[in-house]
This record gives sequence, C-alpha cells and structure tokens, in this order.
Amino acid sequence: MELKAKIKNSILKIKNLKIDSPFFKINSYGEVYFHKNHSISCFLKTKIAILRLCNRIINFSFKSNLNAYNKLTFKLKTEDLYKIEIHGKVLLNSLDYPFLIKLKSKNLFWSIKEDYTLKVNNLHGVLKGRINNYFLSLKNIVTLQGLPSIFINFQVQGNFKNIFLKKIKFFPIKQTKFHKKIINTKNNIKYYQYILKLIGKINIAGKSDNNIYNIDIPKINLNGNIMKKKFSILGSLYYKNFNCIEIPRINLFLGSNKLHLKGSLGKYYNICSSFYAYNLNYFFPDLTGKIKGKVNFYGHDFFPIITGKILAENLEWNDIYLKNIKILTEMNMNNTFSEKTLIDAQKIHFNNLHINALHIQTDSNNDKQNFSFLLKSHKLYINFIINGVFNKKTGNWYGFFKKMDVRTFWGRVNANKNSVIHYYDFNNTSNFYRKNIQKKCIISSFLHNIKMSLFNILNSSDLSFKSELFINSQLQWTLGKKMSNGKIILIGQHIKLEKKINKKTLIENIEYSKILINLIDNNFESQWIIKKVKNSLQKRSIIGYLNIMDCYNKKNMKGKFTIYDFPFSFLNFFTTNFKEANGIFQSKIKFFGTLYQPKVSADVSFQNIFIKSDNILKYITLFFPYFSGKIDSIKINQEIIMEKGNILFTLNSFLKNPFNKEWRLTFNSKKISVLIFPKIKIKFSSQLNLHYLFEKYDLIGYIKFALFYFKINEKNFIF
Repeated sequence: MELKAKIKNSILKIKNLKIDSPFFKINSYGEVYFHKNHSISCFLKTKIAILRLCNRIINFSFKSNLNAYNKLTFKLKTEDLYKIEIHGKVLLNSLDYPFLIKLKSKNLFWSIKEDYTLKVNNLHGVLKGRINNYFLSLKNIVTLQGLPSIFINFQVQGNFKNIFLKKIKFFPIKQTKFHKKIINTKNNIKYYQYILKLIGKINIAGKSDNNIYNIDIPKINLNGNIMKKKFSILGSLYYKNFNCIEIPRINLFLGSNKLHLKGSLGKYYNICSSFYAYNLNYFFPDLTGKIKGKVNFYGHDFFPIITGKILAENLEWNDIYLKNIKILTEMNMNNTFSEKTLIDAQKIHFNNLHINALHIQTDSNNDKQNFSFLLKSHKLYINFIINGVFNKKTGNWYGFFKKMDVRTFWGRVNANKNSVIHYYDFNNTSNFYRKNIQKKCIISSFLHNIKMSLFNILNSSDLSFKSELFINSQLQWTLGKKMSNGKIILIGQHIKLEKKINKKTLIENIEYSKILINLIDNNFESQWIIKKVKNSLQKRSIIGYLNIMDCYNKKNMKGKFTIYDFPFSFLNFFTTNFKEANGIFQSKIKFFGTLYQPKVSADVSFQNIFIKSDNILKYITLFFPYFSGKIDSIKINQEIIMEKGNILFTLNSFLKNPFNKEWRLTFNSKKISVLIFPKIKIKFSSQLNLHYLFEKYDLIGYIKFALFYFKINEKNFIF
C-alpha cells in the first residue's frame, strides 16, 4: 500500500492511495473533512482493476459521514456502464444496532467465456436488521447470451447460527419490443409460469483457523415446487478446505419418488446413490410402472469408476409396454478403460411388435471388445456375438462374428467364425475410447459362405435358399455428420432356390449376381447384374442401374433395368396363388421421379407362358365384375397358356398426397388358351386396359372368341 496525503485546515487531501494485491489494484484520491461537531465526512474517487475479471476497471465515487455518535451514513456509486449504487446506515459502536444497506444496479455484466456474456439487469438488494437477526433480499433479471432472460427473487433471514432460506423464485421472462410509443417498462415483461419456487430452512456454521475454512450445514430442510411439482430436500453437508464436500446424507423426495445420496466430493470423490421411482406419472403423464436402482461414482479427476444396478417392472407409456428389465453396469474411465454392461428385458410390446426377450451384453477394454445380442419374438429372432481387437500402434480395429443367427419371416442368415469386420482409422491414437469423434474413418467388412434358409416368404412356407455371398464395403464419413461417401460390393454365386409343392420339388439356380453401390457426394448410385448362367452375355439375365441424386434432400430417382429371356418359373417361389408357372419374359423398366413420388414405366413381352392354379376363375371375374365373389369357392385345377403377348405398365404418384397412387396396365395377347374344366378348353385373344385410382378400377377392352366377341367398358368398380 502506498499513501500520499496532506492535512491543512482540518482537511485531509489524499493525492494518491495505491493498493496492490493478487486479486485487485486500487488507485484513489479525494478529501476527508474533520468538522467542529466531531463528525467526519469524506469524498473519494476510486479506480479498481479486478485481475480475476481480465483486469476489468471500475470507476466509482464514495461519500460518507460519521457523526459524533458513531453513526455511519455512506453512498457508493459507479461512474461507468455498470451503474451500481450502494447506500446505507450503520452504527459502529454497537453490533446490535439496526442497520440498512441497499444495492442497486442497472447494467452489470461480465464474460464467462469467449462469446458468452452474463448480464444482470435491474439488480435490487436490501440487507437490514441486526447482526444477530438480519434480513437479505435480492431481485434481479439475469441474461445469458443466446438464452431467455430469467427473473430471480430470493429472501434470506439469519443469525449467528442459522440461515433461513425463506423464498426462492425463478421464472423466464419475455421482453416485448415496442416501436415509436413510450410505454412503462413494467408492462414490457410477460411472466411465464414458475420454474422453481423454494422455501425452507438451512443451518450454517462457519469456522476459519489459519486460512483453513470449514462450513458445516448440519440441517437442510427445503420444500419447493418445480414445474408445479412439489419436492423436498432433507439432509446435511460439510465443506472442508481444499474443495472437499462431505455428504452424510441428502434425501430428495418428488411425490412418493425418492433419491438418496451420500459420500464425498472433491479431487477424490465417492458418491453412493439409490432411487425408488414408484410414481412415474408424477414426472410424465400416462407413464406407469416401477423403477429402482443403485448407482455409485468414485475415483478422481474427470474419469470416474461407475457401477450401477437398475431394475424396472410393468413400465407402460402410450403403446409401449415392458414387463421387466434389469441393467447392470461397471465402467472404469481411467487410462486403463474397462466396461461391462448387461441389459436383460422380458416381454416388450410396441404397437404390433412383440418381443419375448432382449439380452445385450458387452465386455470391453482398451484392447479387446466383446458384444453379444439376443432378441426373441414370434416373427423375429436375432442372435450374434462379435469379438474385436484394437491395435494401438496402427489405430485400427478388427473383429469377427463368433456367432450370427438371424431369422425373420423373410428367411434366416447364419455366418461362420471367419466372418470379419475391419475398422481403419487414419488418425492413429493410443486410446480407442478417447479418439476425437470429428474425424474421417473408413470401414471395410466382408461376410462369406453365408447360408440362408428362407421361409414364409410372401406366405410361402416350404422354401429354402442357399448361396455363397461376398460383401465388401468401404464407408467414409465424419462422425456426427451424414455419410457422404462410400462403396459396397455384394457378389452372390451358386444361388439355389428349392421349394416343395405337394410331392413335387421345384429347383431354380442362379450362377452369378452382383450389386455395386456407390455413395458419392450425397448421390446414391447402384448397378445390378443377375445371370442365370454366369458366362452368358445377355441371355437369361437382369442388368440395370438405380440412382438417387441428393439422397438427403431432394431424393431424385432415376433407373433402368433390362430383363433378357428370364424364366417365368421364378414366380413359383414367391407366391402361393399358382401351383406351377413356366415361360420366358423380357422387359424394360424405367424409374424416375423422387422417393416420395416415384414413377415407373415397364414394357413386358412374354412367350409360352403356362400357369396352373385352382383360382384362375377368380381373376377372370375381373373382366366381369358382376360375378366377383360368387365363384371364389370353386377349387378345381385350371390352366392358362399364352403363346405370346405384351404388357405395358405405368405408375404415378400425386404431388399433394404421394400415398394415393395411380397406375395403368395394358394387356395384349392374340393366342390365349384356358382349361377350366376337364377337357374344356377355351381359346381367345384379348386387349385390355386396366386403370386404378382412389381404390377403384376402370376396365376397357375386348375379349375375342372364335364365334363371338365381348366388349368391356366397366368403370368405378372395386375388386
């Protein structure tokens, strides 16, 4: 401290008062007057630099008067943008004399961190009473940049031993902007519902000895409302020097729901918690059930060790129901990472999905990772185990399917132990779990010798499907963003379809298939090749492409497929309506529009088509709607033969409602034979135009027999 001053005529003129400390620096000047009535008054102007607030400088003036009875009246006022004003009255020779101190500020702000400013508007504070019976009240509006303003009001009453928290209120406010007209600012604030209202009692005792500070809070009894929900906090806290807080007990009650805490917080911490939530609709309407659990945190720094056990039963919310679930976890986030998690759930119902059992288990560390998944339901079964290893030197991860078994109504997938997954990381790191997530990565994987047994596909039961399948994928993305680049190659060889119908076995083979998928700059491009005979150039093959441009936004679609002399007999494996189907067809199919509003056009030509079924008559009634439903019960063998013909098909979606589809089908064949009853064969030619819109059909065309002719013009009928 440094002081330069001069006394003359009972006036002390302070030229410079300088105080330097590790926390602030003060420069002050002014005058002190010693009056004949034994009173003392002063006027000082001061500049203070607060080092902890980036050397922020505050200028203020201080006026005071101390009379002969030691009554001090003072006023402190800032002279810059902060606009802080403090004034009060204090009797210095008696601690039990009433005092009054008022604080007022209109523009107090400071930066918490870069680009974030905390602003306190219209701060009003009052401290009054006696030193052993005082009252403190603070009201202010707090604004954090980018968030709505919050009005805060709390009142405290205390003495030497206890501090009573009488009231805390928090609620957001909305400032209404007015133009041209000047309106009272009180009308410019619209108050929302209270966020928090807290009333209660806290006992506080403090002690300082040789710069060691201890604060004891042996009794906490707070009751409040948060979002119109009542809660209570009971317990005690003890603060010790070196930032250590001991928690003998903290109990939080929200309705009949309970949370218990105990332990210690500091550089080393150990927190044990347990909760019992038996009244879940207290938090969320229509949520029922029970949840209880124990979660413990212990360790040091920012990487704790976490153990937990959570049990829940009869959880129900809207259309979701869960009979019971058990979650066990143990996680060590120190330098040597380890983690074990078990999730076991029974009887989950979600809309039309019913899951009998769900079991997920993980066991991982910095070097090895094991993951198992089991899901059981009537329509879906998934069971797989993945074991992985992380190479610290290269930053790469690879794993393999120890087991994979997937069964759906579409089919079944099994993978052997040689099925491998690779993860390549261009940015090498020594800890697999602490990598920067904003990095580009590439994944490459392949599965081979996958055997699939498909069943119930399109309501067909006795179907088996075997193949050798090779998958190679490379996907590149920035985690946290949408995938923008990638490549997938899927090659199938020696594909065999086999189906049993009555005592007859149907077999079809596809020697080679290849699907190439590229994702380039948000554009999805795919090429398809399916060959009945691998070495054939065009015969008995399907070749084409399907592209989706700007697949995350516009989703424009463009595609074309050409089918060369492909066997019509493949229809036997995908429907139960026909007992047998043979023949050959060719087609050119085009796709355009968008994924939401697709458009399709197809030109199909066929020859030597043979179909055997017991419900062909049902489809013939399409030409004669008045007989619809009257001959469905006739189940006799029927056959249809079409030597040659063609079909034109178009599909359109509506702009306003893409779920409403419109399609047209034009059928043309000059030689058709239908065998309906034994030894009764009918030959005819036909040209028909079928139109579908708003769940209704229009049929226009003719059926020409040898001796007579049917002209058809049916509209707005339902089939």
